[in-house]
Amino acid sequence: MTVPPPGTPAGYERVALRGATLVCRAALAAPLAAGLESHPTLWAYAAARPGRRELRGRAAAWAVALDEGTEVVVRHSWHGVLLAPLTRDLFVAPSRAPHELALAARLRAAGVRTPEVLAYALYPAPLGLVRADVVTRLVPGAQDLAAHVRTLPIARDPRGPWVEATGTLLHALARLGVRHPDLNLKNVLVTPAADGDGALDAWALDLDVAHAPAEPPSEGRARATGEANLRRLERSLEKWRARRGLAVSELELECLRLVARHGPGARVDLVWRPGHNVGTT
Repeated sequence: MTVPPPGTPAGYERVALRGATLVCRAALAAPLAAGLESHPTLWAYAAARPGRRELRGRAAAWAVALDEGTEVVVRHSWHGVLLAPLTRDLFVAPSRAPHELALAARLRAAGVRTPEVLAYALYPAPLGLVRADVVTRLVPGAQDLAAHVRTLPIARDPRGPWVEATGTLLHALARLGVRHPDLNLKNVLVTPAADGDGALDAWALDLDVAHAPAEPPSEGRARATGEANLRRLERSLEKWRARRGLAVSELELECLRLVARHGPGARVDLVWRPGHNVGTT
């Protein structure tokens, strides 16, 4: 028997349908419930939608428009690399989905960009376990960080828009004490900033594995969290440089570290001569 999810957040409804439990924004209850009436899962429903667009990550996700017009991304929940061969998509109820919904709402309220979690669905599995789908609002005009950097010219400002946006995101996560152990280049989106001056905004994806303290962290804890997130993203950058030829300079990496540690207001003097490096002023 499926263990029900914790209390439904304000503005969301809970629907029991064909053995599944759907928790969703009230305005989306009708189209998502209709999707579950006609398909075994929300992921299968999205995969069959006309005009669907496949997004590749650890597994395929689908960008689709619902009948009432909302554009969403539907993904199936999977365990990470280490547990994937054993547990695959099976989770102890109620899975990570309720945590992701709550953490995303908390980060968005604090001004950190992350897609709004609109819904999740839980499906009973053997041994009292569950499978889960998560529905997030589509971020218009977004590219993952790896795809964006591939479009840039080789000769560029080492503290360019992607560096500033990504460093700012890392700094904001650290201030809240949010540790994201899967912060790789595919889990950071960039979008044009609203002011239209060429700046970018960065968004954190897949918060199901992230965690944060209930209270604001101490300065030391925030710093340690920031360094852990930075190291994780740097490992991803190094893999993309070594295995896929992604052009990211050491100077860009140093600028990224400076913005992540000191925030977007940190002044940086760039000195590119033998024996010198980048430094804050």
